[in-house]
Amino acid sequence: MTFITHFAMLKATQRVEHIGQYVTDDGKEKVMKAHIGLLDWIDEVGYLMKAFATRYPFLFAAAVSLTGVLSMLWPFWVPGLSTTTQILLARVSVLVIAVGLLTTLHWWREAGFVKLSSWRVTLPYLPLACLWVLPSLLSLITGGVRVTDLGLILFGCASYLAGAFFEEAIFRGVVLRALLPGGLLRANLLAATLFATVHLAGLAVGADPTAAALQWAYTWLFGFAAVAALAYARNIWPLVVIHFLANYCGYLASGDFFNTAAVTPSQILMAMIIMTPATLYGFWLLRRAGRRQVEPVSAHTSAMQQP
Repeated sequence: MTFITHFAMLKATQRVEHIGQYVTDDGKEKVMKAHIGLLDWIDEVGYLMKAFATRYPFLFAAAVSLTGVLSMLWPFWVPGLSTTTQILLARVSVLVIAVGLLTTLHWWREAGFVKLSSWRVTLPYLPLACLWVLPSLLSLITGGVRVTDLGLILFGCASYLAGAFFEEAIFRGVVLRALLPGGLLRANLLAATLFATVHLAGLAVGADPTAAALQWAYTWLFGFAAVAALAYARNIWPLVVIHFLANYCGYLASGDFFNTAAVTPSQILMAMIIMTPATLYGFWLLRRAGRRQVEPVSAHTSAMQQP
């Protein structure tokens, strides 16, 4: 019996004590068995998923990526829904997927969702913040805020925060953990490729093909540099913040959740200026992070181990 099961027994007992006057002893036993049975089932599912990830890491990573794409797109295939409802359902879906996978696999800590031990942990992320947040922020400052409705401002904030958490949790968390047995560099290349390819889903909502191709390129480079920073710092929260700020500032500057406009030459030039230092920084930091690489995933690690 695992530690989590012992913990579940304690919690179940505490909850039953509050309602003890309303149920019989037999009822208390049934409540405890229900809690324990559910968590045992989650443990078993997590063990099987880890075993599959260990044996077929790329297939597992691709399946997780595809699940993420489908969870984002399915509301837009339902007729009669408003755009706000579609976005809300998509964000709720991706949060359920991300939280469910991290919880079932017991990979919260392995994915980097840990407390910041020091402000120095954020230092490897500062170049990423400059490369991705500052252009969006400058565009916001020069062009002004195009979203003036308070409800849309708050909804956009929640939406992009959920999206940033989902993408980091899945691609720098679950997908990367699964691919690590092949080495950090190989895992980074594959994770960045899957991360960038998922963004081609914008074509399904009318994105310009040239803009989608350009987005593929710079999201690949962002993904590559982000993994390098994560491998060095081992804390994913700064990535969530950077990802959120870049997307949210872009939303406030464009005034739309779906930017379907064609790419201008100046945007292509700006992207190239950003891509070059991002690539160099990613490779440099990845070499420094080589000896600080976290252990590869195993079907018998973390909370799945017996006490």
